[in-house]
Amino acid sequence: LQLSEQQKIALYMDIPAARLIVYEKDGEQLKEVDNFYASIGAAGFKKRREGDQKTPVGVYRITGFIPGHKLHERYGSGALPIDYPNELDQIYERTGDGIWLHGTEPSFVNRAPRASDGCLSLANDDFLALHQLIDDTRSVPLIIDPAPEWIASAEIHRRRERMSRAVERWFKATLES
Repeated sequence: LQLSEQQKIALYMDIPAARLIVYEKDGEQLKEVDNFYASIGAAGFKKRREGDQKTPVGVYRITGFIPGHKLHERYGSGALPIDYPNELDQIYERTGDGIWLHGTEPSFVNRAPRASDGCLSLANDDFLALHQLIDDTRSVPLIIDPAPEWIASAEIHRRRERMSRAVERWFKATLES
């Protein structure tokens, strides 16, 4: 992950681990500041259409905050809507809306790993802690990943250098033709 100058926080959903990880910018690096258990859609992930009960996969942005008292009780302490379907989803004709990060029913401690209609659901206390961490910030990136690849910093640097050289060669070749 690499954030722009304006971005200070990023959220990363590691689907296999059922963990929503909160990263904060620390100079040029990101450091984990918290992580929470999170449920996904009852039918899994790779959302394609409205009502399929799947969680989308990709890079999204939080677009706002809806307090719990304005929602049905099944959303618990509140909701953070995301921009699904984003531009890429629209190109691939993925449909649906109302994908949120939200709390859970007041009588629940938490939900099963696959228990939402496609949203990411957290325990109410965890949702409130997350909301406090992101401080109602709009445009917080949320990466939802079904197959994370965790690599060391040295490997990241090596891959970036290799990619940079490839782009430079491509650019040079286009100028020469």
